[in-house]
Amino acid sequence: MLDHGLIIKPLESINSFSDYSDAFKKGKIYDLQPLRDLSHKFDLVVVDITGFEHFPLIVNLLILYFTALALFKLFLFYFSERISLFIVSCFLFHPAIFFIFVEFTSRKHILSFLFFTLGALAFLNGYFDKTKYKVKTIVFFILSCLSQPINLFAPFIYYLMSKRKIKIKDLISLWPLFLISLLTGIANLYYFQSKYIESSGVSRTPTVLNLDNTVFIIGLYVRQMFLPLSYASYYKLYSLLNYVGLMILPITLYIGLKLKRELMLMGISCLFFILFIMYATGFNVIYLNTYLLTPMMMLLFFLGIIKQKYDSKYLY
Repeated sequence: MLDHGLIIKPLESINSFSDYSDAFKKGKIYDLQPLRDLSHKFDLVVVDITGFEHFPLIVNLLILYFTALALFKLFLFYFSERISLFIVSCFLFHPAIFFIFVEFTSRKHILSFLFFTLGALAFLNGYFDKTKYKVKTIVFFILSCLSQPINLFAPFIYYLMSKRKIKIKDLISLWPLFLISLLTGIANLYYFQSKYIESSGVSRTPTVLNLDNTVFIIGLYVRQMFLPLSYASYYKLYSLLNYVGLMILPITLYIGLKLKRELMLMGISCLFFILFIMYATGFNVIYLNTYLLTPMMMLLFFLGIIKQKYDSKYLY
């Protein structure tokens, strides 16, 4: 996989923080994601000592189960224990999720999503009321950004998930999260443009920014959620299945918004904020399967809404 040569290979010759710092300054480290690099370096050390080459996969699976537990606790804020267990089961056994977690170079994605989820939990437990939860939210958000900055808009998603009415006082109290988001975005763009590309000559293929691509990218993501019939590192943008995804989306939105408007809006925000970040960068990462994790929240909220409606109608 391409990420192995770009991300993991440079770490093999690093044996100290000074080595990492020098490699970073010379632009040999791909992207500004230090927690990702620390995690991979830990894998390399353990594999070197034990000879157990599947250790990175074991770590990924452990992260998967911790993520599932965090999701279960998160959905308890909106659904019963029975429904939350159903939602998490769908997440664990979703084919796309399986393929993401068995690819050890996806570590940055799964770490970022884990800390995104833990940050949401801390936020809902009392960001506005208790200092300890405010600190936890900030710490988890920083860790998510240091793993991979794909969840830069997490503060907006968290606020929407809290179901609070928009207040200026609340928005002002979110300033630490907004500041972290802004600084992370600036730092990553600066490093990639001024350090990595300059020293390596490697650049990413830009995405053609037009309405057609935007629409089919959305269809691609929805198709991966509802019809995970095939797996690939990259997907074709213009395909029949993506047309199907485009047809599924309005039906999903109509049903979800009609049954539970607030909950469905939370799920929608997870999809469109992530797409906005990836699309705004102009890079072709939007075709990658691994960027599906946070957008998957739309499917999980939708499944919870449908399950809740079914249970209330037929079981009680």
